[in-house]
Amino acid sequence: IDERQCTSLDIVPTICDSIKVPKKKRYDGHSLLDDSWDGYHNIVWSNLLDYEIQKFSVRIIDEPYFYWRDDFNFDEPKIYRIIDERLKIHEDFNLLEKYRTLETSHIEHIRNRRMEYTSNTSEESNADSKKLDPDVFEALKAMGYI
Repeated sequence: IDERQCTSLDIVPTICDSIKVPKKKRYDGHSLLDDSWDGYHNIVWSNLLDYEIQKFSVRIIDEPYFYWRDDFNFDEPKIYRIIDERLKIHEDFNLLEKYRTLETSHIEHIRNRRMEYTSNTSEESNADSKKLDPDVFEALKAMGYI
């Protein structure tokens, strides 16, 4: 049993490590086979990032706290405290500042990874096309995997 806090981002690096295939640059995450990695201290994720109008939906789990910024549904971020598996509103200016710093760092990271990904995709795609059977490569490309 692995007690480290991890996310679904760690699945691909772990699989790559276990079958001895190099992980592509576009994948974030850590291999769970890497004993030197101690896991995440808190989990930050987002599912809606609109850079053009500067609206974001970001959540941070930092037990017993849960931070939620959702510009699409409410005006101000909220902090909840998890008590008996229920969320209760929690007001704490210091925690708010901590989570806003994490949120800003996360958004910047996603923005940078997005720019890296779009610039590196064609390079990786060309490298993949030389390794795979042409029919397999075209099928994977048509399904959006490459």
